[in-house]
Amino acid sequence: MGAVVGLLLLCAGLAPASPAAPLAPEPPPLPDTWPLLLPLIESGLLEGGDLEALRDASPGEILEAGETLGILRFAQAGYCSYPVTLDPPLEPDSIDVQHYDIHVRDLDESARTLEGETRVLLETLRPLTALDLHLAQVSPDTVQIWDGGAWADTPYDQAEDRLHIELPVLTGPGTPVQLRIAYSGMPTCNNTSGISPAGITFDTRGATTFAEPTYARHWWPCHDVPWDKATVNLTLDLDPSRDGPATGLLVSDAIVKDDLGFPVRRLRYEMAVPMSTYLVAFYVGDYRFHDAGTGGGVPVTYGYYPDLEAKALADFANTPDMLDFFSTFHPYGFAVYSNTIARAGAGFAMENQTNSMYGVPVITGTRANENVVAHEIAHQWWGDLVGPGSWRHIWLNEGFATYFDILYAEHAYGEAAFRARILQAAETGYFFGDSLFVAQGKPRNAILGMPADRIFSFIVYNKGAWVLHMLRSLFLFDEVGTGFFTDEDWAAARERGDARFFQVFSRYAAEHAYGNAVTADFQEICEDELGQDLTWFFHPWLEEPGH
Repeated sequence: MGAVVGLLLLCAGLAPASPAAPLAPEPPPLPDTWPLLLPLIESGLLEGGDLEALRDASPGEILEAGETLGILRFAQAGYCSYPVTLDPPLEPDSIDVQHYDIHVRDLDESARTLEGETRVLLETLRPLTALDLHLAQVSPDTVQIWDGGAWADTPYDQAEDRLHIELPVLTGPGTPVQLRIAYSGMPTCNNTSGISPAGITFDTRGATTFAEPTYARHWWPCHDVPWDKATVNLTLDLDPSRDGPATGLLVSDAIVKDDLGFPVRRLRYEMAVPMSTYLVAFYVGDYRFHDAGTGGGVPVTYGYYPDLEAKALADFANTPDMLDFFSTFHPYGFAVYSNTIARAGAGFAMENQTNSMYGVPVITGTRANENVVAHEIAHQWWGDLVGPGSWRHIWLNEGFATYFDILYAEHAYGEAAFRARILQAAETGYFFGDSLFVAQGKPRNAILGMPADRIFSFIVYNKGAWVLHMLRSLFLFDEVGTGFFTDEDWAAARERGDARFFQVFSRYAAEHAYGNAVTADFQEICEDELGQDLTWFFHPWLEEPGH
């Protein structure tokens, strides 16, 4: 295997474009343990102090923390909804949601309660007399269906995280159904340690949503699965003194009267292209906004608390350049992009569609976590534009975003930065971590064989990135062929191989934009571009553990 790795490393540092000078000074070097740390930053369970402590921790301590948090998250079943299985149910979906219109009518930060109304437009996929949506933590007050030109109450019941709704008559496949659901309650979930990652979290800074993987149902009724995408309108009624950045394009901002005649600030956002439920988000607080110009051909904005302005502008400085760089693979797919700081004690980040969220401790003013910013922006393509067909295939989000944030490091800081980062991902984040698991007597899992409590694993992120890096080498070797060759021949072969390799991602994005994909879809494009059956490659690296 050593000889093979040696050959693969010859490919390290090859980018689709020449390195460009960074728009801001180069950030400090990442700790050697960053490949183990990144999955925890995206887990949704790190508190502020955890992030700094783990940056200085040993790899073994980071892995142990990851295992603990994974077990903790999985044990939250009584508090927070979490997928017990990563695959779609054996019985096909009975509904296909087309559109959600979510209205947060009252968000009481002091009482930590929510009142809302969501309208759902869906189509039935088979004959139905009833249907199920997901709804947890908050309770329905009324459920109505559009029937004969008017809204009519319809019977329902709620059990655990399911809202079961009776239909007036038997509906055949392809029948449009419109529902209007009013609900209220405390839309958050706390485990025994007090960590509350899901639904809506209230803290000293304001209120923040967090929905990956299945927490959208904690604050609005939806078909909370990643493969059923829909367009989304989101309306927020807030205290006039508060602001509420959110996913989508802001189309109106006005002071109106609520049902009791009191003034509220009404913000309305529209997402005109389909999105997964776990990517819908808003953040409420005392915000300031910075117009960062354009990136990827769209307006770019930063949202931050007033006391964090200098840190935000420093850490987000390269955002437009990141959007421009990733757009060279496929055009940016949405109308706007924002980075928003939210959640006082959260040591994590999240790639919410068009508006990525960064916990306060992630933003340091030193750009020490710039790789996280690049990672979340890469997700706007890998995870948001093209979503996973099921949680089993989350490496198509995380392995891809990891590799592309490393590619950005090369674009901004040169080939040496790429080599350092890709080797860190291999040595510390993958080979070392995998070996340490064996030494500790813990089970190793394949990328496509992760249990539900380990989908945010360094294996998914770093081994996933290395699957792409090795795949890149296959295109190079296909161009090199056999026999002797000069340095010029090698450089030309490298350029041709890279062009073919990155064409895979352009096709993958174009063919599955605003939809979902599974690993077989990606493999099919690779095989078409390379002209061979790649089962010999994808099966051992994705379906078997180890290295």
